[in-house]
Amino acid sequence: IADQGQTPEQVTEHEEEEVGHIGVGRPVSVAEPMQKAEGLASSRAIDMPASSAYGRAMSLYKLGKYKTALKALDNISENYLDTAEEHSLRANCHFEMRDYEMAIQDFMMVIEVDPNDHHAHYRCGMANLGLRRSGEALAYFDTALRILPDDLPTLMGKGDAYYLNKDYMEATVYFDKVLGHDDDALLAWIAKGNALFHLKKMDKASICFAKAIQIDPGSMSSFIGQGYIHF
Repeated sequence: IADQGQTPEQVTEHEEEEVGHIGVGRPVSVAEPMQKAEGLASSRAIDMPASSAYGRAMSLYKLGKYKTALKALDNISENYLDTAEEHSLRANCHFEMRDYEMAIQDFMMVIEVDPNDHHAHYRCGMANLGLRRSGEALAYFDTALRILPDDLPTLMGKGDAYYLNKDYMEATVYFDKVLGHDDDALLAWIAKGNALFHLKKMDKASICFAKAIQIDPGSMSSFIGQGYIHF
């Protein structure tokens, strides 16, 4: 399947657009919906002269045209900048472009306006995962979970942060929490299998990969994980 010196995660690095777990790809959530850049609490609403530029930027964002969306935001008059909505949309664009440092800076501006904005804390955690900073990620996920204790993407992200920190046992705790809410969470089964693989609990890891294959017979990561267990 691959060189003997590689782990299942390394083998599947080329799948990063498909797989969301930090151990097998880029940090995207297990079940993250369309990002909500609209409707955030703000010290003042976006004024009418800025609304057309903001609306155009939002439309471009939803089309995946992140650079163009940022340019549209630059057309907003300086008199109408610094709303939570504008910073959130900028942050989401930077995040999708994997410019995680800039994303964190803009999400922090959102948090200044609304300290209880779950989405901003969650995405700061995910951005820190992208920067391989597990400690900072955990802090943001902890705050996000105080706001929404049962949010599955945040629980998955916290498991990913522990996984990145090589605390595989604690990682399985959070992957299990996801699975407790959604037994068909493909990425949680793969992530748990990878963690158990590192803990050398091969029989349990095999069960996880088998479950993932049952959910998605086309999951290459699951087949590779099984292959390493039985290699």
